[in-house]
Amino acid sequence: MHDITAAGLEGTIRTYFDGCNEASAAKIVGCMEPDAVHYFPAGAPQGTFVGAKAIADGWIRAVGNLGSIWTIDRIIVDARKLEAVIEWTHFKPKQRVYLRGDEWYVFSRAGLIREIRAYYSCPTSTAPVKTHELGDFDYAASADAGMRITASESFVLRIPVGGRIADSMQSVVDLEIVGLTVQTDAAITGTGYTITVGFGASVIQEVLDSLYVDELIGRDPHDVREIWQQLYYGKAHWIGRAGATTMAQAAVDIALWDIIAKAAGRPLWQQLGGGRRSDIPVYNSHAGWLNYSIDQLKDEALRLLARGYSALKMKVGLADTHEDYRRVQAVRRAIGDDTVLMVDANQKWDLMQASFAARRFEDLGLAWLEEPLHPDDIGAHCTLKERTSIPIALGEHVYTSYAFRDYLANGAVDVIQVDVCRVGGITPWLEVAAMAHAHGIRVCPHCGDLMQVHQHLVKAIPNSWYLEVIPLWDVGPFEHQVRIADGKCLTPTDPGASTDLTALALQTYRVS
Repeated sequence: MHDITAAGLEGTIRTYFDGCNEASAAKIVGCMEPDAVHYFPAGAPQGTFVGAKAIADGWIRAVGNLGSIWTIDRIIVDARKLEAVIEWTHFKPKQRVYLRGDEWYVFSRAGLIREIRAYYSCPTSTAPVKTHELGDFDYAASADAGMRITASESFVLRIPVGGRIADSMQSVVDLEIVGLTVQTDAAITGTGYTITVGFGASVIQEVLDSLYVDELIGRDPHDVREIWQQLYYGKAHWIGRAGATTMAQAAVDIALWDIIAKAAGRPLWQQLGGGRRSDIPVYNSHAGWLNYSIDQLKDEALRLLARGYSALKMKVGLADTHEDYRRVQAVRRAIGDDTVLMVDANQKWDLMQASFAARRFEDLGLAWLEEPLHPDDIGAHCTLKERTSIPIALGEHVYTSYAFRDYLANGAVDVIQVDVCRVGGITPWLEVAAMAHAHGIRVCPHCGDLMQVHQHLVKAIPNSWYLEVIPLWDVGPFEHQVRIADGKCLTPTDPGASTDLTALALQTYRVS
């Protein structure tokens, strides 16, 4: 697609209407409702026309002075798909029309098709062959119509967690939600984000603003996998492939999938194929922070059991492994043997200490030992698996599908905890889940997204087990907050990826 000047546009229009009188040309443009639809024939010009007064004036002259009370804001034509998009203004807010082949679609301001009309394919014919009034019928034809990204804006929110929580790596008092909104010419906006534990959001936002946002304009969100590859191997590749660049790319990818699901009118899990209709069981990680006393650990665990949870996780990784054992033992005795219990070392140990701790914990009936070692050390994980019967879980700090492939191929992991915000988004997350399924390995994602996106993803695959939840707030920052009841995540039903932030959250917590 390429820009065409006002003179070129006018010439193309005059050529197209050669042999037509002004009345028939005006009828094509004004067709039926002169102030509602301005029809531009599919396949006539090839290129992108960016709205300027000169172009609008050239259009008006070409079709025989229809008056200056309306202006064409933008015309986009894709000759490969025989599509056109027109945005115009006429005593009312900007509206848009999508044209495909013989048909054009008039969209309401909500992005829903209002009516469809079809014309003979003969370029000189102006007689309508059918008219179908749809009202506000919820039919998502935006994909067929060639949706385009028109704008994007990054944001950072800083939200207190309601007190200090700690694991073996860090102490946290605030979370940062950093991401972007992506706007389209179909009046559909997608939201994507990633999470930090209070530091680094400005770095991720700079990656979004300087490396990614400009690459999205004019793209069709439905080309999400192609966009992912081009961003990954684009401007960020030299300095990236992990860390801040991948977390920023995750925000972009999530926003695009959010648009795709909204355009289809489905929750993301259904748009991805709907692997499981039933509600997904959850485990609660808010019960066992490392800064809690043993009495606090027991009280919180019993309180969560009373609320319907049947699976809990607690933190380990103190300098004294015997103290770790006493804490886990106390919780196990409090909750009984029937409750699922996991422990998480957050990469604190080397192989010697991890091996000792695993042997010490063998009698506690643990569902898994999480992140016992550095996440890049696949060899040490292989050795540790040979030394313990406790399943090994990891993945929240693994940034590439290649690394997950090597963990699986070497038999170094029992539970995959791939995090959509760390691995680069939904696109690579699905690849990792499929690899795990091929190896007979379960997926229990880390809740680095605060469960909003993962609640969809675990329902889209056959090998999910548990969804991790950390319910930090009574009222969360998302419009469609994840819902937990009786130890399960209730199935989301609203279209999209559940990523839209509330106006109150943006007003209260936005810092950039």
